[in-house]
Amino acid sequence: MTGFPDTVRGTIRTQAEVDAERRAVVDAQRETVARAICSACDETPDHAGDAGGNAFRWQDYLKAADAAIAVIVGA
Repeated sequence: MTGFPDTVRGTIRTQAEVDAERRAVVDAQRETVARAICSACDETPDHAGDAGGNAFRWQDYLKAADAAIAVIVGA
């Protein structure tokens, strides 16, 4: 088991823990951008989804959010 020092908490975390935290941050960013796009399109993000059987309307905008994030990261 490989650990990485965490200077903020003073603990050793596994690579799996570090990866899980990164995934959580990325998921939160995707949701934030998708919600913003959804709102900009005069939709209500927390209403029922419309495409692909999504639970919430903002989830219908995840592909657009991914594209927007890719442009920002590539800039």
